[in-house]
Amino acid sequence: MPAFKAAAADNAQSVSGSTWTFTEGREGALEGPGWAVYLPLTQHTIGTDCGVGTTAFAAALAGWQKKNGLKPVGRMTPATASDLTQVWHAQRRHAQKARTEACRHAEEGRLVEVAKGDVWGKPEKLLPGAYRAYRAMIEAAKREAPAIFAGNVNLKIVSAWRTQERDAETCKTRKCSKVSMAPSCSAHWSGTAMDLNVGFIEGHSPADMDWGNRLFMVQQPAYRWLLENAGRFGFANYFAEPWHWEWNGD
Repeated sequence: MPAFKAAAADNAQSVSGSTWTFTEGREGALEGPGWAVYLPLTQHTIGTDCGVGTTAFAAALAGWQKKNGLKPVGRMTPATASDLTQVWHAQRRHAQKARTEACRHAEEGRLVEVAKGDVWGKPEKLLPGAYRAYRAMIEAAKREAPAIFAGNVNLKIVSAWRTQERDAETCKTRKCSKVSMAPSCSAHWSGTAMDLNVGFIEGHSPADMDWGNRLFMVQQPAYRWLLENAGRFGFANYFAEPWHWEWNGD
């Protein structure tokens, strides 16, 4: 595809060297350079597994740009990145409802305790439907891709339901996210969101926003399997956090 040769070269450079980013990042955890953390999700969205520096990737990106009213240049641009993030947010029921409805706070009495074997660390709680969906997803992963459960990767729940009060206390001693569709309304308060252990670099944690840690995560089989399959069980990802998955059920 000669027409996309220049675009392919540009993508190969910008993926690890652009000065612009998909988000503003978090305090203390700068984004980039480049957009490599979002490459697997981009490939999934535009329907290609071709490498970022290939003309085939550029052609697939151009096709997506054309369908979404952008100039089909085949290059990743700030405008394309912005449109992609909107598509990803649209897949999250929480992000859509937070725009027009009151923030959902799950009553603790409606929640169920997550089994000890399903948590990574402290006890956690979820709405029953969310927990059932999680269990079904984990059983499918074990059948379909048992190799992803190697090493420190186990898809166990690192954090689930939290209260607004608990988050407020946490943010007094820790810098909190500026990257959210609704910064005053966490999906975790609804009892439908969970942070999963998809793998992490030694010295970091399963929910560490460090750029290198996230880049490692999105390259792991666990994350790739979730991208392809989590939707079957009603889950959507918050794109900036490879570990954060929200159940879109009631």
